[in-house]
Amino acid sequence: MLLAERAGSWPRRYEMSRDGQKLTTFTSGKGETKGSFRLGGTEYTVRAHAFSRTYELLTEAGTCVATAEHVGRRNWSVRASGQESAFRRASLSGRSQELLGADGEPVGSIARTAGFKLGATADLPGLADELQVFATAVMLLRWQRQRNSAAAGAAAASS
Repeated sequence: MLLAERAGSWPRRYEMSRDGQKLTTFTSGKGETKGSFRLGGTEYTVRAHAFSRTYELLTEAGTCVATAEHVGRRNWSVRASGQESAFRRASLSGRSQELLGADGEPVGSIARTAGFKLGATADLPGLADELQVFATAVMLLRWQRQRNSAAAGAAAASS
């Protein structure tokens, strides 16, 4: 199980560990559209397209190694190396996502942790470490975007 715990406010950092062992640190950039992490000696960038629900995982050389499409919709996917991993929103709030097997049944999950601090747990069997971190980071960015939108809406309503 992958655990992402908030480790800093600005920039937002999430310590990611598995079975108590640190795996990497995901640092989100300005806004909710970008972040980075280092894994296995490679620096990766997670980048969201401004007006779509597509995220890319890029190497330090700028090569796209994975994409996440339709993030935030009921069904979304991660594509890498010619393989597609399907996800489904498991709750109306979007706080829980399911990784689907070939038969369409849940085989894994990503869930937002409870409490004030934004974090996540992920159980994504069959996905390479960088894809597990990528899928979790995509959801962290998505939840961050939702929180910021809600806060902006509340501020506008109170003015």
